[in-house]
Amino acid sequence: MGESGFFANSSDAMPALYEKMLKTSVEGPERIKDIGYVLKMVTDKDIIPDEFRELYETFCNTLKIRR
Repeated sequence: MGESGFFANSSDAMPALYEKMLKTSVEGPERIKDIGYVLKMVTDKDIIPDEFRELYETFCNTLKIRR
Protein backbone atom coordinates (compact mmCIF):
# COMPACT_ATOMS: atom_id res chain seq x y z
CA MET A 1 0.00 0.00 0.00
CA GLY A 2 1.28 3.45 -0.80
CA GLU A 3 2.72 5.80 1.76
CA SER A 4 0.63 8.80 0.80
CA GLY A 5 -2.17 10.70 2.48
CA PHE A 6 -4.86 8.62 4.15
CA PHE A 7 -3.14 5.37 3.24
CA ALA A 8 0.17 6.12 4.99
CA ASN A 9 1.02 3.50 7.61
CA SER A 10 -2.48 2.07 7.60
CA SER A 11 -2.72 -1.65 6.88
CA ASP A 12 -6.41 -1.75 7.83
CA ALA A 13 -7.57 1.02 5.50
CA MET A 14 -8.51 -1.07 2.46
CA PRO A 15 -10.74 -3.65 4.20
CA ALA A 16 -12.47 -0.84 6.10
CA LEU A 17 -13.05 1.14 2.90
CA TYR A 18 -14.32 -1.96 1.11
CA GLU A 19 -16.76 -2.63 3.96
CA LYS A 20 -17.97 0.98 3.88
CA MET A 21 -18.45 0.75 0.11
CA LEU A 22 -20.51 -2.44 0.51
CA LYS A 23 -22.77 -0.72 3.02
CA THR A 24 -23.10 2.30 0.74
CA SER A 25 -23.96 0.11 -2.25
CA VAL A 26 -26.98 -1.16 -0.35
CA GLU A 27 -28.10 2.15 1.17
CA GLY A 28 -27.36 4.44 -1.78
CA PRO A 29 -26.10 2.61 -4.86
CA GLU A 30 -25.94 5.79 -6.94
CA ARG A 31 -23.18 7.04 -4.63
CA ILE A 32 -20.89 4.23 -5.81
CA LYS A 33 -21.18 5.50 -9.36
CA ASP A 34 -20.38 8.98 -8.05
CA ILE A 35 -17.04 7.61 -6.84
CA GLY A 36 -16.31 6.49 -10.40
CA TYR A 37 -17.10 9.98 -11.67
CA VAL A 38 -14.69 11.53 -9.17
CA LEU A 39 -11.99 9.02 -10.10
CA LYS A 40 -12.32 10.04 -13.75
CA MET A 41 -12.08 13.73 -12.90
CA VAL A 42 -9.19 13.53 -10.43
CA THR A 43 -6.20 11.95 -12.10
CA ASP A 44 -3.50 13.12 -9.67
CA LYS A 45 -2.05 10.05 -7.92
CA ASP A 46 -1.11 12.19 -4.93
CA ILE A 47 -4.80 12.91 -4.33
CA ILE A 48 -6.29 9.48 -5.12
CA PRO A 49 -3.68 6.72 -4.98
CA ASP A 50 -3.63 3.77 -7.36
CA GLU A 51 -4.43 1.44 -4.46
CA PHE A 52 -7.85 3.03 -4.08
CA ARG A 53 -8.48 2.92 -7.82
CA GLU A 54 -7.67 -0.80 -7.78
CA LEU A 55 -9.97 -1.31 -4.81
CA TYR A 56 -12.79 0.47 -6.64
CA GLU A 57 -12.24 -1.61 -9.79
CA THR A 58 -12.30 -4.83 -7.76
CA PHE A 59 -15.41 -3.70 -5.93
CA CYS A 60 -17.31 -2.84 -9.11
CA ASN A 61 -16.23 -6.04 -10.85
CA THR A 62 -17.24 -8.17 -7.86
CA LEU A 63 -20.70 -6.62 -7.60
CA LYS A 64 -21.06 -6.26 -11.38
CA ILE A 65 -21.59 -2.51 -11.12
CA ARG A 66 -21.42 -0.68 -14.44
CA ARG A 67 -19.32 2.43 -14.39
